[in-house]
Amino acid sequence: MSVALPEVSSIASLSSGDVESALSLIFERSETLFQLLSNHVRHSQPPLSWYALVDDFQTKLLPQCKWEQKVEIINAHPRLGEPKKVLSAMSLKEQGYVSSATSDAAATQDPDEQVNAKLMQLNGQYEARFGFKFVIFVAGRPRREIVPIFADAVQDPNRTKENEMARGLRDMCDIGRDRIKKLLLS
Repeated sequence: MSVALPEVSSIASLSSGDVESALSLIFERSETLFQLLSNHVRHSQPPLSWYALVDDFQTKLLPQCKWEQKVEIINAHPRLGEPKKVLSAMSLKEQGYVSSATSDAAATQDPDEQVNAKLMQLNGQYEARFGFKFVIFVAGRPRREIVPIFADAVQDPNRTKENEMARGLRDMCDIGRDRIKKLLLS
């Protein structure tokens, strides 16, 4: 079954449920994010593209969010290395569990349990230090290549909650743009 984004020009006329369905193809499910973007598309000029909608979210809406809202938005993302049953279809592909050509049976085989165990350990350390989930634009890299980047984020004493939140939200928007590209090409 193929999923597709509706024409961006029609977004303001879609039902709330249809807007949420479209946004859930771009972003992980976050009530705060969906409310912000739904209000934005209903009360602003229609975006010129799905990319422009992500840009508006990043440059106009996120800067106005309270810290708690940003935490809720970023925590909508799954943890790296999390069990497959809790990942969205897009996250499964992005974390390397399935390719678009992989069968459902093959998707249930875990490629690297040791890497996942390390990622889960780092998730706990990161969340204890910063108070929210680590989000990174994996961009097709194997999870084993993310481990040293993640470990550096946990161990670097110069990293602050504020700069990690900004980096994570930037990467979250990059993930959204990448999802749009893939959806428009399919």
